[in-house]
Order: sequence, then C-alpha cells, then structure tokens
Amino acid sequence: MPMNCSIELFPPKDDLGEERLWNAIKELTQLKLDFISVTYGAGGSTRDRTIRIAKEIQGKTGTPTIAHLTCVGSDRKSTRLNSSHT
Repeated sequence: MPMNCSIELFPPKDDLGEERLWNAIKELTQLKLDFISVTYGAGGSTRDRTIRIAKEIQGKTGTPTIAHLTCVGSDRKSTRLNSSHT
C-alpha cells in the first residue's frame, strides 16, 4: 500500500532563507509528495512571500501547493481578507 506524504514549509524571511528553502525543496520533492503546504506567518506577516512561494513551488515542481492560513490571533474580518489573497 503506497504511503501518502506531504510537508509543511515556513516561508523564509529573507533572500538567503529563500535560497535555502529552494535547496531543501529540490531534495524533498524526490519523495514524490502528494502536496506541499506553505504557512502564513503569525498575523499574515509573510503573506505576500507565502503566496508567491506557494505559486512558484507548484509551477517549478508540479506538486500541488497550498498556502496554509494561520488564524490564531485573527478576527473573522482579517481571516476573510487574508484568505481572499490566495
């Protein structure tokens, strides 16, 4: 029976971190992942980078990729606003 496998990544805060992330993705995609999740920072602090990276991962690897919206500390209005950006 095949095993389903996914990973969750945290978006890097700077260009060096993003370079490291892409190096890790090259290794991890060899696992034939079912999907990849990229987490929003607390309060959406890395929202723009999260969305961009999630789109780039899917485009470059072909692995389905989602932005994992973190709702801790958010009210309904900000959660709706953040979710409309994906």
